[in-house]
Amino acid sequence: MRADRIRDNKPASRLRVRLRKENWEQLSSIWEQFSRRYMLQFERSGASLEQIAAEVLRDPALYIRQKPSQVQQRLVSNEDNGRFEVAQREGELAASEFMAGMKYGHFLKQLALRTSLPVNVLHPVLMAMLRDVLHGDSRYLSEISLDNMTRALQTRINAHFAQRHDYLPLDFQASTSVFDSTARQFREEISAEIVGKNVDENAIDDPRSLYQIPPLRYDSVDPELPLLKYDYPQQVSVFGKLPKRAIQIPKYTGGSTTPDFVYRIERQDADSVYLLFETKQKICA
Repeated sequence: MRADRIRDNKPASRLRVRLRKENWEQLSSIWEQFSRRYMLQFERSGASLEQIAAEVLRDPALYIRQKPSQVQQRLVSNEDNGRFEVAQREGELAASEFMAGMKYGHFLKQLALRTSLPVNVLHPVLMAMLRDVLHGDSRYLSEISLDNMTRALQTRINAHFAQRHDYLPLDFQASTSVFDSTARQFREEISAEIVGKNVDENAIDDPRSLYQIPPLRYDSVDPELPLLKYDYPQQVSVFGKLPKRAIQIPKYTGGSTTPDFVYRIERQDADSVYLLFETKQKICA
């Protein structure tokens, strides 16, 4: 088949949800800010990165010599259905020697790529450990050691910079799933799938909701559905589930995120407050 004849036959979702624009308009004052793009600025310095690298890489427990492993497979009979299944067991070869480690330059390059740390930050500590503690035994430069160091460095870096960054607003806005930045207004309707995959056709309408109901759309039975059906006090003038990509907040670990719910809460003798939060689906084993 010619390349220019290939077609994506995946049907686009035609289900739409109409927005209650009068309720979205109550969020317009903050949505002007949400539709702006932001840049993350870290309170970081080479000294702090060097300190983290030194503290992590000086842990001898991260350095592991690796033995070759063997995989044993055998057929076993399943008594329930009478079929044969493959049982697999993996383990180290009992009397084998340790495997050769990676070349130092390759190991250092891979660690820098996986952690996004400069080579000149990693090299002094790693070389000192290999020379002074590991007695030059390059077998410690194994895949297991690389995984251990990557995980330990990422954990420490994330913990260190989690509260050491600011959001700097940029001088332009961008359209999102619910807001047209060119027209500077909310959309009339959006794709139903980005609001929720599941449907409750019997939900009772609440005029404070962000969408016309029924149906009520949600993703998880716990905790989203109870939050959407809760009888909130009158101080809550608007509430609802935000669709995907409604607000794109950059994360310091990369990518972006969107809060799940928004509430507008009226206060006497004070400005309204807006509550945005993210939920976590409960997974039962």
